Amino acid sequence: MLDATGHPVPLQGTQRLLLAVLQEAIGTFQRYATARDRPGRTAFRQAAAWFASDESGRVFSYLSICDALGIDATYVRVGLRRWLAASRAVREVELPLDPVPFQEPDGMRAVARGPGAGPVSSSPAVAALGREHGGPVPSRPYRGSGGED
Repeated sequence: MLDATGHPVPLQGTQRLLLAVLQEAIGTFQRYATARDRPGRTAFRQAAAWFASDESGRVFSYLSICDALGIDATYVRVGLRRWLAASRAVREVELPLDPVPFQEPDGMRAVARGPGAGPVSSSPAVAALGREHGGPVPSRPYRGSGGED
């Protein structure tokens, strides 16, 4: 909140509480906007419904909080809609997170065995390089879909 000269006015206890409620609602809206699990989707729907509500008779309603803090409720709603549209647009262009085997320089396929374990490879050159640099030596080659044994 600003005074008549444009300087910030310190918030009183009740106003700090209302601001904390508003901040938590915005955080919940943003945190769960792209949730895939049921609890996350439910939290998002509840936050979105709270922002969309035109009720002003309760102390902790969205419009009452905005009024008490001198915040333009429509401005916040529009900002959240824009943020949501941008967030969903970004999500649509994200790369898949499925693990993909990578090609080694000699054309052989390799996959990771786990954190810090290094790749399992059918390439003798990669196995030798691992031994030279103190890395793990593959216990068995990766069996690709090419039918090789």
